[in-house]
Amino acid sequence: MKGILAKSNTQYGKFNMNGQLPNGEGGEFTIDAVYTELIQLRQTNRVLETRIKQLELQNFNMTR
Repeated sequence: MKGILAKSNTQYGKFNMNGQLPNGEGGEFTIDAVYTELIQLRQTNRVLETRIKQLELQNFNMTR
């Protein structure tokens, strides 16, 4: 799991907006930290989906 998260972090950038993934042997991933980050990502996703809908509507209204 650590390897997958570390690879994802380096390949796509940091997903945790409020912290960093632990580095080295001493860093540990807890279920709570992963779950909290998942909740934050879902909230961010909802906000972005709403913004996309607003922009699509604005674009539609401008092109009519």
